[in-house]
Parts: sequence; C-alpha cells; structure tokens
Amino acid sequence: MCSAFKFLENAFAKERMASPRVTANYVELTLPLGETAAIVLYYLPKSARAIWVATCWDECFERFFQQPCAREELQRRLREWPTLGALLWSGLRHHYRRGALIKAPDRDTGAHQWMLVCEVANVNLENAEELFGPATHAASQIVVARSLQLRHELRRKRGEGLAFSKPEDSTILS
Repeated sequence: MCSAFKFLENAFAKERMASPRVTANYVELTLPLGETAAIVLYYLPKSARAIWVATCWDECFERFFQQPCAREELQRRLREWPTLGALLWSGLRHHYRRGALIKAPDRDTGAHQWMLVCEVANVNLENAEELFGPATHAASQIVVARSLQLRHELRRKRGEGLAFSKPEDSTILS
C-alpha cells in the first residue's frame, strides 16, 4: 500500500469520518446519496503516475453483448442508450478523462468486470495531498455523475427489449 493511501486512512480516522477501505491494490470509498442510497468509488493505481477513479458494474453488460445482432441493430441499441454508447466509445478509444466504460480485471480476484473509469494523470502516488487533491476530486465527480446517468438510463429503458443484468447489482445501491 502506498503511503498516501495509509495517510488517507489515518486522516479519516482522526476526523471520525467513515473510514475508506484501504487495500494493497486500491482504496474503496462509499459515498451516501441521500438517506437510502450510496455509491462505491474505487481509487486504483493505473501506473506510477496515474490512477483510475472507478465504479464497478460487475457483469451488468454481459447479456447485452452476448445477444448477436447486425451492425444496424447495434447502432440502434447504442442510440437508444446514448450514455452507454458514449462511455463504450470512450473506452474503445482509451479516452478516460471524461469517463469511459471498460472491462478490466478485478484487483482482488483477477476476473474481468465492467468498470466506469476516469483517469487522473500526473499525480504523485506517494503524496496524499496531491493524490487526493483537486484533480482526483474532479474525476470523482465525473464518475459519480456518469454512473448515476448510466444507471438512470438503464433503469428507464430496462423493459424495452434488451437484456441487461440489473444495475442494482452493481456498486450503485438503491
């Protein structure tokens, strides 16, 4: 675990706030969304000078991609789910700064799962103030906003003919 993650854990304990879960591979932080909902953010080292802020969607999109379809049908589906389409397109192009949907290995199990990520580059992973400073805060806001937008889109269109796993099964709790 990098020293900045340990600093974060100690700072939360000192202020008597809900402590993030710090592991050797990531920091997990649960943020309340009102009185009955929460979102879980993950802070994952991406490289020596970059992290991903992420929400985990487990296997939410597996059935969507297992349903064979012609190119025109895929284009129609992505028009119906514009947030999903935009996030997938960003992931395919490796454009992570405004949010992207990717399939990445779970840092605990190695199993691949869907993640909505935003990259924070050029940060010192050993300096807590820099690591959890304005750039990471901005990335966290992007991930929360895009995750809520995607969840709303999936819930709104759930009954319209495409099979997704339930978005409730992801780390966004209702």
